[in-house]
Amino acid sequence: MDIRNRLFPYPVLCEDTDDYVEGDFYVETKLLEQNINNILVQFNMHLDNPGLQNLINTGKAEFVIHMECSNTAFRTVIRSFSNTEKYRIMNSRVNGDISLLGMVVSKEKIENYTNFLLNEDYEGITLNIDKASILAYDNMDPIHIAKNYEELAEKESIFSVVKEIRMDQNER
Repeated sequence: MDIRNRLFPYPVLCEDTDDYVEGDFYVETKLLEQNINNILVQFNMHLDNPGLQNLINTGKAEFVIHMECSNTAFRTVIRSFSNTEKYRIMNSRVNGDISLLGMVVSKEKIENYTNFLLNEDYEGITLNIDKASILAYDNMDPIHIAKNYEELAEKESIFSVVKEIRMDQNER
């Protein structure tokens, strides 16, 4: 899941907009471990914006990582107030690319939002931000999970092919 060419009615910190004159938000991903059972991933959130960091520190916003594997329909959301988060995935739940989106999301309605790094376009405007609004985002690089296909061939399939036999038909 990527956010592309989307307009927001409030300022968002990202590389696609000029809503903030300074600051940055990005998430580094490290694949710490991959074995036959588990994949351990570490996310390091880098937020260079004192106003948004204050919202996280006071519990009004949080870091959110959206993970999705379209090959297996795996999807999850990781929420954190910490700048570092580890997450363990069962190896059987993913295969191929895992899409990642890092965000800062409001946990409650924020009235009269101000930030001294906002673009002058927001000067004199009262900003009210709804709960669950994206305040910053980073379209992260996907993680590629390469599996041993011999390992996959040994596993039983969730599907089985059987011949349908009806009482009114002969077997063919």
